[in-house]
Amino acid sequence: MVHRRCVLGGDMAGYRTSGFVAAFCVLVATAVFLLAAGTVCLPLAGMLCAQERDGMFWGERGGSLSGSLHGETRLRFVKQSAFQLDETGEESTVEVYLSHRLRLGPELGFGRRVRLVSQVDLFDGHLLGDTSPDGRTLLLEPQDENHGLDSLLLRRLHLQWESPIGLLQVGQDASQWGLGLLANAGEEDGPFSDSRGGDLVERVLFATAPAAWFSDSPLARRFILALAADAVFRDDNADWMEGDRAYQAVAAAYYRDDDLFAGIYGAWRTQKDRRLWVESWEEHVPPLSIEVPGDELDVFAADLFLRYRLGFDEGAIELAAEGALVFGTTSRGRNENSPKQLDVLQGGAAALLRFELDAVGIAADLRGGYASGDRNSADGRATGFRFDPGYRVGMILFDDVLSSLSAHSAQRLLDDRAVPPSGARSLVTNGAVTHALFVAPEVEYRPWRPLVLAVGFVWAMMPAGLADPYNTNAANGGYPLNPYGVDTGSDQLGYEVDGGLWVIPVDTEAVELSFAAQGGMFVPGQALAREGGIDLSPVLKARFLLDLRW
Repeated sequence: MVHRRCVLGGDMAGYRTSGFVAAFCVLVATAVFLLAAGTVCLPLAGMLCAQERDGMFWGERGGSLSGSLHGETRLRFVKQSAFQLDETGEESTVEVYLSHRLRLGPELGFGRRVRLVSQVDLFDGHLLGDTSPDGRTLLLEPQDENHGLDSLLLRRLHLQWESPIGLLQVGQDASQWGLGLLANAGEEDGPFSDSRGGDLVERVLFATAPAAWFSDSPLARRFILALAADAVFRDDNADWMEGDRAYQAVAAAYYRDDDLFAGIYGAWRTQKDRRLWVESWEEHVPPLSIEVPGDELDVFAADLFLRYRLGFDEGAIELAAEGALVFGTTSRGRNENSPKQLDVLQGGAAALLRFELDAVGIAADLRGGYASGDRNSADGRATGFRFDPGYRVGMILFDDVLSSLSAHSAQRLLDDRAVPPSGARSLVTNGAVTHALFVAPEVEYRPWRPLVLAVGFVWAMMPAGLADPYNTNAANGGYPLNPYGVDTGSDQLGYEVDGGLWVIPVDTEAVELSFAAQGGMFVPGQALAREGGIDLSPVLKARFLLDLRW
């Protein structure tokens, strides 16, 4: 009997943890130093120490040395119903779990122009509960084991210098632009979902207001030009510690004031994916190891973003819109018709309209978005756009159902073939919006200060139709089938209804403590119908949240 095993790059999980020990020690030492200094200075506040910014708890007169320690911790208990993953009747296994995350962000200020910024995530992941082997080498946050007590991720560690001609930044940072379709720091929670991931880069950045070199006008300081060179440490496309090598050149030009932000962002990216090893062995025969070169990516992305806020006596209206276009070439997903590379042409857009009526405690959001699709995996084009996973929509459809279906399909491809198909790792959505059109209204009501009620709705379709990678390519010769082996001819993914209640007993500028209970129901559409036209049963989910921020 011949045995085969596919390894996506080396097993570097241990190296990932140990490689951050030194950086973590620096952060701990910094935090201890700040806390010790705060203990000494706080009793003398108003005599020797001056608080200059929110979150700053100690500093010397004149601002020669200052510090702050922001952070947050969150605890989640989740219960959701199982749903079918494929035509064989196999069901999802992650139904109950408890997760946690501690995020610390100590900062040091040297004078008024130099800052050392850091941020680290500790104990981030599942502590207890169900697990799933699907996508264990592909997911950003694998669910094959409860690893929440041994996780450690350095997110930021950089120096900033506000020079006379502009801002110079050197070090690791989390990248963000606009609503986060392309570049997303993974720090903004959705109403019914948590922040996830984050585009972490080793960056050298310079941002300046060129017109301010020649004019003291306030208007001149509002036009900003930023240039950056990145080596990607970790995002939804690459992981440096696992062997991927991705580099970016980034430029942005924008206008910014209190009410308006309008700008353009461009990024050129070149990437070489990690190598693949396929090990084959047979009894009484020396094992054979085959190395498969990694795929390559060479693309340019252009992104326009606009945000305008109009305030009035009783509240405000805010409009934000972002559109992105990606083009170039890639060897991911190459096939018999295009054995070397594919042409990339993808587009996506999202918009947000928000009304705030402070007098009655009501806020209403209307969000919508579109990501181009790619139902034909056998041609020479890659047209499927994917939002960054940090952009959150709803509670169930994208976050659980489509993410689990894509991970299960990708795992079947890995287990079924001696050598995995090109681009297998990019099949997992990680909860991102892809190949979809969605509308998501939400309403929030605050009857009195400690209590918040919210309800949301998500409707989504796939303009290009739903094509499961395994059933379409491995079982049906490239003709589209859904995860249940059916060509339904429908593009309707379905809809979900979400609701939640928050109790916020502590809500000050320094500390916020909140408790929440949330529930949602996803009703699948015809695109997810099973054989015989039987609809997938509704998927239910409940979440209980505890958050502390300071």
